[in-house]
Amino acid sequence: MGAGHTHNRYCRSQKQFADAILAFMRETIPQEWTKFRDKVSDNFRVITHENFWVLK
Repeated sequence: MGAGHTHNRYCRSQKQFADAILAFMRETIPQEWTKFRDKVSDNFRVITHENFWVLK
């Protein structure tokens, strides 16, 4: 998974998926940070469990 390869990937197993996500976070983000940094926002909302209903 490299820059420009973020969509339409299929992983046959949970391990392949986890490896791809970890590689993205450990390798791609640091290598491509200058491209990502302007897209990252620090405008977060706090989400609490009071705002959600769990249906059983």
